[in-house]
Amino acid sequence: MIPQKYHIFQDGEVPAGLITAERLNKNWDNLYDMFDPQKVGISEDNIKDNCKIVLSNQNYLGSNKITGSWEFTSFPTIPDGSIAESKINVINFVVKSGGVIPDGDIAVNIPRKENDETITGTWSFNSVKPTITSVTSLPEQVVDGQIIRYNSELYLGANSQWKKLITQDKAASIGLIVGSTKRNINSGEQYTTSDTYVKLKETTINETILGKATLSILQRVSPSGGSADFYFAINDIQVGEIFSGGDPGYTEKKQENLTISFTSGDKFQIWGKLNSGGALYVNQLAIYFDKAINKIAETEIANPLVLASQSDLDATYNM
Repeated sequence: MIPQKYHIFQDGEVPAGLITAERLNKNWDNLYDMFDPQKVGISEDNIKDNCKIVLSNQNYLGSNKITGSWEFTSFPTIPDGSIAESKINVINFVVKSGGVIPDGDIAVNIPRKENDETITGTWSFNSVKPTITSVTSLPEQVVDGQIIRYNSELYLGANSQWKKLITQDKAASIGLIVGSTKRNINSGEQYTTSDTYVKLKETTINETILGKATLSILQRVSPSGGSADFYFAINDIQVGEIFSGGDPGYTEKKQENLTISFTSGDKFQIWGKLNSGGALYVNQLAIYFDKAINKIAETEIANPLVLASQSDLDATYNM
């Protein structure tokens, strides 16, 4: 509500026409009230960024219609009866409760069409949400961009072919190849006087990897002139051949170019027995290898690609 004028000045010298401070101040106070949001509601935020719409009995559908682009943080509240029923137009009214709803159950003031509506024209989309369908065999017709699941694997239609999708961990396989660097050296002297095979040293390999490597041990028998037999093992199972030793000073013995496979937690071991002499000593159970990419996706590489950065296998040295 706009404040009323307090006093209307008139020509003449009658008391009602006199200009007084009280009358001037009261008129100015009423004017200020128009811009006080606590009293009238018109303030700077109405005029600048946050606009308000005043709904009244004004006919906004005629010559005084409001035009332009409007943006609301929430849907505006429309008072009951402010829109004529003739202006409400709901097409293809859908009832989600299921079943056939009698006409009498639908409000009579909602116009609707009995016939199906058909959308025509050319449509384009910025992105396509893929639908993954499971199939028992790869379809003959390839749909570019479609993803399907076949034999527990995902395939993508691309360039008129079904192409198998490979996860990051399977994009390239890393394995062992025989190298010239001695790695995973399990140092610490162990000895035995047993004439039957006993486990002398053991390393736990804490990663899963396979390939070819050379296995190594330092051995000696004291006093000189004795002899011993050895074999390498993984989880107590022999790997490679039995080999002999018995040198008076530490000498390296190898089993070269062996195909080995480690699963995380496997025990890499050296077993030995004394054939003659006072005692059998061993030290530095080790592996010669390099890590290399030996397969890309499902394709084997004839000449594996040696990694630029090399490191020992993750391991724990038990004895």
